Amino acid sequence: IDALQHFKDTRAAQVLIDAYYRAADFKRERAETMATIQCQVLAALGVNGNPLAVKTLKAIANAPPEGGDDKNRQQDLDQRIAAARALAHFPQYEAAEALVTVLRTEQDVALRNRATESLQEMTGEELPADAQAWADFLHQSANPDALAKKPSLADKFFKLISFP
Repeated sequence: IDALQHFKDTRAAQVLIDAYYRAADFKRERAETMATIQCQVLAALGVNGNPLAVKTLKAIANAPPEGGDDKNRQQDLDQRIAAARALAHFPQYEAAEALVTVLRTEQDVALRNRATESLQEMTGEELPADAQAWADFLHQSANPDALAKKPSLADKFFKLISFP
């Protein structure tokens, strides 16, 4: 997983997606192993940055909360938070809309906070954890480049001191 996250070949992203679903083979024997692998794969998909991953990350982040015992619910929540974190690496309308859906439908504070942080990271905007505010921002900017992260103060500083 660690090595694949750095490969920019499209096949690497597909292998990571397959690994996410194949980790379910551990569910009966070692649920913790399955959850750990799946969270690592989700993080790796974000680092990899291949747009192929957006559909999978979106589906996981927007999945309804899983029922069952507390342990299963926590593992499900951990995966949904990992997917929301990974979506920050994709400054695309589809990824941002998935995070707004999390804000609109989710009650869990940790997941809502992660979705807000990802939206802020992806856009450079400092809006609150309010689905309507983010939806208005996304819909008012019909330009897809509007989702590109604004340069941070550090980016501006390094540009200023860099030599030609």
